[in-house]
Amino acid sequence: MWAAADNPRNVSDLPPTPRTAHVNPVWMILIVVFDLAVTTAVVVFVLRKRGILGASVATLGVDLAKFRTFNGAAEALVSEYMRANYSGQKESLPGLLSDLMGKLEARAKADGMALDRGAIKLVMFRAIRTQRLAAPRDVQVALRDVA
Repeated sequence: MWAAADNPRNVSDLPPTPRTAHVNPVWMILIVVFDLAVTTAVVVFVLRKRGILGASVATLGVDLAKFRTFNGAAEALVSEYMRANYSGQKESLPGLLSDLMGKLEARAKADGMALDRGAIKLVMFRAIRTQRLAAPRDVQVALRDVA
């Protein structure tokens, strides 16, 4: 064993061992709840910004059978109108879609559908995209300009 004379360091000279800090569970729960609230707010904001959340809420109060009938008529109207009036130049697309929006709103009112402009824009975009009447990116840009 070591003799006291052989050991230049005394045990009392050693630094104290660090204690681990205890985290209060209440604080941990508050931090997790705050994180979930912020994450939910960001996800809802992004979904509304992209029009995903707003459109699904707009069509909840609509009779689905009437909506399917309107959707079929809207696809036929969009196809006929776009084939007759769209020449392929994306500069003319905002005016064309604005006119088409008015026609679709009138059709929705005639069918007794209470759809907002966001829902009608989605119906119009889907009809143009499925029938490949114009480039989807050009239609998205033009729909931003349509009031």
